[in-house]
Amino acid sequence: MKEIPRTVWVISLAALLVRLLLLFSILPLGGVEALVMGDSRGFLRVAENIAAGNGISQSEYAPFLPDSRFPPVFPLLIAGSLAVFGSFLPVIFLNIVIASLVPAVVFALGSRFTSRLKVLVAASALAAFEPLMIIFSVLLIPHPLSLVLLLFSCLFFVRLFETQTSGDAAFGGLFLGLSVLVRPHGKLLAGFAFFFFIVFAF
Repeated sequence: MKEIPRTVWVISLAALLVRLLLLFSILPLGGVEALVMGDSRGFLRVAENIAAGNGISQSEYAPFLPDSRFPPVFPLLIAGSLAVFGSFLPVIFLNIVIASLVPAVVFALGSRFTSRLKVLVAASALAAFEPLMIIFSVLLIPHPLSLVLLLFSCLFFVRLFETQTSGDAAFGGLFLGLSVLVRPHGKLLAGFAFFFFIVFAF
């Protein structure tokens, strides 16, 4: 990450400020409830049960039956936030910070494919201000965390072809596994990776 230019870090800072501005525009109007929609309610219910010692369950009443619909990492983060701070807002701030780092990771990944600085900076800017991800980063959903973990996995996967080290292979697998445990869409990359290896082998 040391080779990332100052311009990209400025873009990341701007992305952070935009997301904070959106968050502090929403809170006075709808409160923290406005940050909970769709699958957020399921994650929050599981997290509340974990914080209360009822396990990974969506049940509102005993018996608290185990539930495997939602991967465990994000509910555990929310549960930790509820237990320590009494609120899930710290998780929202974590989402915002993580989403603001996407431009830097995109630059690092893109630099493995091109050395054209303008292209890399443009890609970083587009990643920073993609409207849907701006919205996702202020909601109680795992998309920003899962995306950054997946990007790190791709970065180490690409580095593996340069370094041929077991460390890059291990970190690529680790970040992919964590991404799947946050949100399972990353598992779809296994098919693409297999196809890539077949093409590369021949």
